[in-house]
This record gives sequence, structure tokens and C-alpha cells, in this order.
Amino acid sequence: MGVLGIIDRFEARCQTEERVVTPCHSPSAAMAEALAHIRSYGLPAQSVMPRTFVAVKVELAQVLDLTDGRIRQSLGVSRNRMVRADWRADMQSTRVPVTQSLGQAAFEAGLEGLLVPSAAATGEENLICFVDNVLSSSRLEVVSPHEL
Repeated sequence: MGVLGIIDRFEARCQTEERVVTPCHSPSAAMAEALAHIRSYGLPAQSVMPRTFVAVKVELAQVLDLTDGRIRQSLGVSRNRMVRADWRADMQSTRVPVTQSLGQAAFEAGLEGLLVPSAAATGEENLICFVDNVLSSSRLEVVSPHEL
């Protein structure tokens, strides 16, 4: 699943001009993430169907793995805090969501992406890919583009 140009859990307001793609590891996780996003606006799922999901082959060299507990511990953030954070409520107040702070820091450090636990699909992971930081040696490739 890819989302481009939408402020989300790990994309900060200042990144809206940047291109961000958030692929999931499985079709079920992609659907869960899409439905969670739709429901956050109070829309019934059937009002935005059908959806198109695209498989993407991703090879990145500089990704921070926030599914790794040791890395999260060194950053002082728990998995629970990332997954359960009400980032939309934080954005409506003066608070900066912890997930967006992490995303902004990773983007500014020149990382290509973040591997993060899914908030919508327990046990699944998402890749936050900062398209404008992707190295020339890395790649994002749509699988079977001729079938779209």
C-alpha cells in the first residue's frame, strides 16, 4: 500500500511538500491501514471502495528499524507509545506527536526510511519511505506495472 502526500502517523506537517510512501509487508496489513485511515474520518469503508493496491519491490540501504526494541530503547520510545499514540489529537493541540518527531528527525538525517510497527494490524510492519532521500543505489519498483 502506498500513500503519497497525506500527513500520517510518521509524517510531520513540514514534510507535506516531500514525497512519502508507506508500503506494508502484506495485503492484509495494507487493507487494515487503509480502513483505519478511512475510519479516522468517520467514513464508512464502502464509501471509498473499490481500492487499488499495488505491490512494490523495495531495496533501501539507510532505514532505521523501529521494530527493534533495542533501537527504540536507545531513542527512549516504546512500541506501545508509537502504536497507541493519538497523533491526530496531538496535531489538533500544540503537541508534536512522538511519531512525527521520529519521522522528521529521520528525514532530516537523510535516512531513506523507517521500519515501524503497524498501528492498524497487530504484528505487522510498515515502511515509511522518504522518496526524496532514496539513494541512487536503492530502488522502489512497482511490480507488474503493465497490469495497472
